[in-house]
Amino acid sequence: MSLSHGFSSEAIAHAKAALERGNGTMAQFSHPELGGSGQWMPGMVMIGDAFNQALKARVLALFTELASLPQTAPASQNTSTASTSWWPEALGKPSQSGGQNALAYAYFPASHCLAVRRGSTVTLHDTRDHSVTGISAQNDQLTVQTATGHSFLAEMLPRKA
Repeated sequence: MSLSHGFSSEAIAHAKAALERGNGTMAQFSHPELGGSGQWMPGMVMIGDAFNQALKARVLALFTELASLPQTAPASQNTSTASTSWWPEALGKPSQSGGQNALAYAYFPASHCLAVRRGSTVTLHDTRDHSVTGISAQNDQLTVQTATGHSFLAEMLPRKA
């Protein structure tokens, strides 16, 4: 791979792994060369070094380029979902997943479901007809954005597994 963004091979490998965890559509990462903790989605990046606009532009370019490359499934996806997943197997493979500390999430658009794990407790939420475009976990808080730009986490109804 010939990336001209000035990052080390270690930082690039970290970025690739973050993209794989986000199914190529988002990435949550924490690496010093990438500005610390951050999140990338197409056209948007947030980094811990928030006022370093030059670094922010380089990180955005790196993730955008990596996301455009053909993806190979990580080894963990070649095994049974049930053996590595914390959400109910019946939900299948999420379009987005991630987390921070004891908070994790996985979004399943086909079944209109957002699975949230806090510690060892998993709850399922009905996303109804909302088109979820982004989810982030930060400081043990979950933020869910929709195509209309608003966060609707408080509107979600718990549902049975």
